[in-house]
Formats: sequence, C-alpha cells, structure tokens
Amino acid sequence: MAFLRNHILSFVLVVCSSVMCHVRPDFAEAVAPELLELRTRWGAADIIRDLDHIKQDVQKITKLQDSGEISTNEALFYFLRMHDFDDNRKLDGHELLAAMSHALEHHENEKPMNMEEKETIVDSFFSYDDNQDGFISYPELRKHLSTDDKEAP
Repeated sequence: MAFLRNHILSFVLVVCSSVMCHVRPDFAEAVAPELLELRTRWGAADIIRDLDHIKQDVQKITKLQDSGEISTNEALFYFLRMHDFDDNRKLDGHELLAAMSHALEHHENEKPMNMEEKETIVDSFFSYDDNQDGFISYPELRKHLSTDDKEAP
C-alpha cells in the first residue's frame, strides 16, 4: 500500500512540476540547482568510484585474512558492511551478487563464472536466512560460515 502511495505521490510531483515549468518558465530555473546537487551527489561517476573503492577494500580484507591478521568473523563483518548498499545491516540478493562478484575478482586463477552460475550460488546463500526475511544478516552469516573462535565486531 505504501509502495503504491509513493508512486502516486511521485507521479503527482512530476505532473505538477511539468505544469509549473510550462506556466512559469522561471520555475525550471529555481529547480535546476537542486537537480544539479542531486546529480552531483548521486551521479554514475561517483557510484562507479565507490564501487572501485569497495573492490580495493575487498582485496585488502582478503590479504589480511590470508595472512591471519584478521579473523574469518572480522572478514565476514567487514565484507557484509561494504556490500550493504542500502545500509540496513543485511544483504539482499543484489548485494550478495555484487559481493560475490567482488570476491571472485581476487581469485584470478579460477575459471570465470557465467551469470547463471553466480545466481545459483547467491540463491544457495538464502539457506542461511534463518528468519526467512529475504535478507542475510551478519549473525546468520557468522552462524553458518564462521570457522574460527576469535571475537568479531
């Protein structure tokens, strides 16, 4: 219901803005700085740059885990936080797919996977979804993937 209400409100705002721009051409100029700010903050270049930073951080975590400087639990925690794009402290299917793709980039000696293989692996992660909410949380990941006894964040 809220989803439908939000779409209706968005539609009404677009129609009202279009009418105001047609009736008052100076209205478009008043909106332009706000639009420019949104484009600057959420532009594709920034998102791509952030994804590149995530890839670099995944590589650092992988090296730290391989050298024993951080525990598996710590690596899981940071891995989840880096890929939790909507900041709800859980991973959905899209976030899991991005996480898996980033992790696979650091295993160059393995055969590349096609999208169907990746989707199968992502789907298998949902067997860890103990509360069946459609997301994988850190406690669920830790319960099913933890291999060490060190305390994690």
